[in-house]
Amino acid sequence: MNSGLNNSFSFMGASLIDHLLKTGNKIDDVDLVVLVYCIPDINPSISTVNYLIEKYNLNAKGFAVSAVDTYAPFAAVKIIKELFFTKKCKKALLLMLDQSTLSYYAPGVKDIEDTAIACLFEKNGTGPCLELNEWGYESNTNLHEWMKKMNLNQSDDQYIISSNLEEKYTEMPSEITFIASSKQLCTSLFAKLLKLIQKGKIQGDSSIYLLDGSLKENELYYMKFSILGG
Repeated sequence: MNSGLNNSFSFMGASLIDHLLKTGNKIDDVDLVVLVYCIPDINPSISTVNYLIEKYNLNAKGFAVSAVDTYAPFAAVKIIKELFFTKKCKKALLLMLDQSTLSYYAPGVKDIEDTAIACLFEKNGTGPCLELNEWGYESNTNLHEWMKKMNLNQSDDQYIISSNLEEKYTEMPSEITFIASSKQLCTSLFAKLLKLIQKGKIQGDSSIYLLDGSLKENELYYMKFSILGG
């Protein structure tokens, strides 16, 4: 492990939760903790989700989503949404972690930036927050037809696109299209979204699409958010 920053998931997750608490967020009513990652933890002997639930004394269930490439956040959000719908949970903590330390050689991993993103999802949240309006998957997507269906030229919608799809979406207008960093994996779309919000690039009265997929398989995953109360 000579390369990488040796950031364990337990350290990264605890750092995120500590920051949430310091900034006034309430987590004692969280009843679901979901961990998302692409590269495995440097310490496989620790169950990160269970460790964090115990450390912060949460009355919550938890699980991890991995081994589905950079689509892991889409799978996690879909599961959370379904659990909200079935009334099996009311508030979820989603932790997305990218770390670049491995005990074996893996091409490209050394270029990944260690990044950690936390999102609190509430079934009946109040602003200011991001409201999830839609989750979707499409195959054999025709770019122009998809743009037309989403009323791209008739609204203020904005798009954050995975670097996996950059080639496919070069025809989209540059002023409303943002490409996520290729140096991040499962965190890339939400990290870009956070930066754009902080810089004031994304305002209210618009929808924000997070897009990922596979050029080879011609697949498209998308999440649609709007800014609520701010």
